[in-house]
Amino acid sequence: MANKQVTLILNAANRTLWQGGAFTLRIHRQDSNGIKAMRFQTSNGPRRTRLESDQPTLQLDLDLAFNRGQRYILHADAAGHREIFHVLHRRSFISREDGREIERPDAIVRTIMIPDRAASSDLDGGFDKLRDRGSPLVEPGIGISRDDYRALTPSAKMAMLNIETKLRSTRIDGTPLSASVTGLRRVKPDRIFVTMKPSIKDMVDQSPAFASAPGHPGHPDSWKHRTFPVGNLQLSFSDHPENWPDPATDAERSFSVDADIDLEKGVGHWGEWLKNNVIKPGHKTNQTVVYGLLFGQGILPDYTLDPKDA
Repeated sequence: MANKQVTLILNAANRTLWQGGAFTLRIHRQDSNGIKAMRFQTSNGPRRTRLESDQPTLQLDLDLAFNRGQRYILHADAAGHREIFHVLHRRSFISREDGREIERPDAIVRTIMIPDRAASSDLDGGFDKLRDRGSPLVEPGIGISRDDYRALTPSAKMAMLNIETKLRSTRIDGTPLSASVTGLRRVKPDRIFVTMKPSIKDMVDQSPAFASAPGHPGHPDSWKHRTFPVGNLQLSFSDHPENWPDPATDAERSFSVDADIDLEKGVGHWGEWLKNNVIKPGHKTNQTVVYGLLFGQGILPDYTLDPKDA
């Protein structure tokens, strides 16, 4: 066991500090035996398995072990909000100093409370932000038009903006994956279908930051980013590249790619915990849950969520 100090900063849905009243904090330990509640304490406070608080910032003293791949789930809930979670693992305490990786005794965790009926008032503004950035997802002729974007459901708009910022934040050899995107084919409420330069498939395959994963229909060759314990980008490629956007032309050939953000909903203790506590069985990936995960990773999509009762 090692003593670690964690500063938990809780935000409201609009990214301001939490002022929504009382919430309950719990911490669970996950290991090969399953997921169990663990005792923790705030600075100079008693050890407990749950804490009631209304403060947006908490200092937590935790006894953590990482000798067998353990993970620790911080989760909080408040009236009218989803239960949110953040996963601590060994890399949560790793920083680079002078080119070396150093394990620190402390970490800062920023998380966000998502209302049960989460909505966003500025989703349409995301199109203009992508256009100003020169994103191929909205480039005339290969991306989505403004009218077609506005016609998408709110969930589909969130999915597009969530995955776009994840592509932009995920790098191979210092280059963002978004630089290899050559167009947008389709947007669904839990994924987008893009085209990508042929060279990127081998780069993803050879990158130690990606691991092989089960593919999707029409896109059998798949890899999942593994930087984070949960909320990683998954890219599933078609068998062969094709001419895009017009198959009859001699345009540059591109792979069709099914891109989504994985919530680890598979088998095992971790998948069961997520299904029972965060994700309703049988539902597609909830993009407001994804938004909260991205926020905890320091990634901000091009929209905000409205606070409760906004």
